[in-house]
Amino acid sequence: MKVVSNHLASLKEVQEIRLVDSQLNVDRCKILADSLMRMKKLRIFRVSDSNILGLGLSSLVYNLAFSPNMLMLDISRNTLGSNANDIKEIIISMQKLL
Repeated sequence: MKVVSNHLASLKEVQEIRLVDSQLNVDRCKILADSLMRMKKLRIFRVSDSNILGLGLSSLVYNLAFSPNMLMLDISRNTLGSNANDIKEIIISMQKLL
């Protein structure tokens, strides 16, 4: 995942990323989140049908707040888990993004 993340960060012109059934977990989300923060032209980010744990999704959403051209975030059809603190962190990250 680190190699993919580094490669994504080097693609300065990427405007859309779609991840479907990507098998992301908290650690992979954090690695991906680091590269998303450096993708300044990113406009659309979609991740769906993944078993993303709450804090992993929170990291992704939070780092997208640093994408000045962000127009659309689709985090539908994901498993967030039932941990109330994780869900709270996702909501806080979404507030920062907005």
